[in-house]
Amino acid sequence: MEGPMTDISIHLNALSGRLTQLGRPVVGILEPGTPDEGVRAVLGEAPDEVREWFGWCGGTSHAVGQTIDQASFIPGYVFPSMREALDVKAEAGNPPSGFLDWIPVLLSGGYDFYAAAWDGNGNTYVLGVLLGEPVEVEYESLGEMVSVFTAAIDRRAFFVDEIGEFSMDPVLFDEVYQSTTGRSLG
Repeated sequence: MEGPMTDISIHLNALSGRLTQLGRPVVGILEPGTPDEGVRAVLGEAPDEVREWFGWCGGTSHAVGQTIDQASFIPGYVFPSMREALDVKAEAGNPPSGFLDWIPVLLSGGYDFYAAAWDGNGNTYVLGVLLGEPVEVEYESLGEMVSVFTAAIDRRAFFVDEIGEFSMDPVLFDEVYQSTTGRSLG
């Protein structure tokens, strides 16, 4: 891959490997990433890890009859294309106070999403945006978020349930989050 090189690709490859081990269909329907110059043309001078995020994957293929579960990169959330992310951004409006810009990086089937947001000091954070709730910084980088998700699979906080759907144990996920980040959720 040309362009920026951060640890986000390493983390995404590790998570993708875990999804493959779980037999998740999403692994086969992830679209190729956008070359760095294409990401720059759309996002401008976004942080390296944001450009690398969209360079790693260009979204999730859509097919007639496909369920959110089949397309889930984590339980209930799909990896969007840059165009899908920009459409959600246009609907949601300006970045929260204290951030220069932002872009959604994982979308739910409803109005919830995770967004990478960056400040003027070169820092990138991941915001949890839930309908009707205040926007919160949940992760201190995209790499940290993906590390937590990988640990969630390893510790079975994310798992395939008895009917074959990608599920989450919220109590165990909170424990994984705390042990991985050293912080508590919410």
